[in-house]
Amino acid sequence: MEELELLILSPEEVIAQGPKFLLVKKLKGRKDNNVAAVIIEKKGQDLWVVIPVMVKFQKK
Repeated sequence: MEELELLILSPEEVIAQGPKFLLVKKLKGRKDNNVAAVIIEKKGQDLWVVIPVMVKFQKK
C-alpha cells in the first residue's frame, strides 16, 4: 500500500478541525516525523478529497 492509503485506512490519530479532519500516522521505515493528510471531504466509501501529505510537522 502507498503511504497515503495506509494513512487514510488506519490513522493513529484523527483530529477534527471544523468540517475537516487531520489524519496522523507514524510509518515504519521513515526517519522523519509523523505523516499527515487533511481530509476536506469524504463522499461514500471510496471518494476522498485530500490536501497533499505533509512530513516533519509539529502537532500542537
